Amino acid sequence: MLVPLSASTFDMAATQRFLGTLAEHKAVKQGELSLGIIAMRVDSHTRAAAGLDDFLKEFEFPLVAHLRDTHVYVHCARDGLSVFDLPRSRAEQDWEQWRPLTRWVGRKAAAHSS
Repeated sequence: MLVPLSASTFDMAATQRFLGTLAEHKAVKQGELSLGIIAMRVDSHTRAAAGLDDFLKEFEFPLVAHLRDTHVYVHCARDGLSVFDLPRSRAEQDWEQWRPLTRWVGRKAAAHSS
């Protein structure tokens, strides 16, 4: 399970109880359900990202990826595309940010299918 979370105080407050409830869920506790956090619309080198990282220390869920705030996603949604459909010159930075996420999903899928 992937939980998108922005670095805003409001989003973190709204998600705190949800993550606490998930942490107590039997499938999560027994490792049957993997859960990861995706930092949305945030540059990993900012104070906002550091605040989000500090907030997430309260939980044992991994921060899988930071995805930047960009209009690339707006244009992709409008055109029915993903960032992987775009030419390298337009989306290489986004591909790099998605790499840890796609690897995490691949590892979790392989672990659960065996």
